[in-house]
Amino acid sequence: MTFPLKKVRGRIVIPTSKGPKVFQDKGVGTDEVEQAQYEYAGYLPQFGYHVIIGHFWERTNWLLLGPGGAPLALYGEPLYSPDLKHFVVSAAGIENGTYPNEVRLFGFVNGRWQQVWKIEPSVEPMTWEPDGVQWLSNSTLLLKKKMWTGKNPGNTFTYSKMTIQ
Repeated sequence: MTFPLKKVRGRIVIPTSKGPKVFQDKGVGTDEVEQAQYEYAGYLPQFGYHVIIGHFWERTNWLLLGPGGAPLALYGEPLYSPDLKHFVVSAAGIENGTYPNEVRLFGFVNGRWQQVWKIEPSVEPMTWEPDGVQWLSNSTLLLKKKMWTGKNPGNTFTYSKMTIQ
């Protein structure tokens, strides 16, 4: 759902209960490390969250901005379960070292998104990275894993089914 917000002169202002949150473009079209370009992606009325996509030097973040104005930064696009009670986000971190190598699951608890599961850094996969996740049902996901082992590293794939209990 869109919200009546417009980007004016490279600036997006989102009202929150703790005052306006400002996202200002900086150094757009340059190779500056500090460059930032923001895109307003819409409003999720069932959760009270705004979605902003931040394009930075060598990476993109999805920002979920709740009513209080605290952003939840994600390294990939949130993919919502069919019942909208969860979302999963993944980032491939072996081939492109600017992202962590992770899969994270969030649930909507007490009026806000909270992480309920992730691949922990101590057991982070170093032989594979997520290459896609899709919901099969409200409690089942299919994870496509790009393998970095064997004769064809980065060119072979396996699949895992994940179930939320």
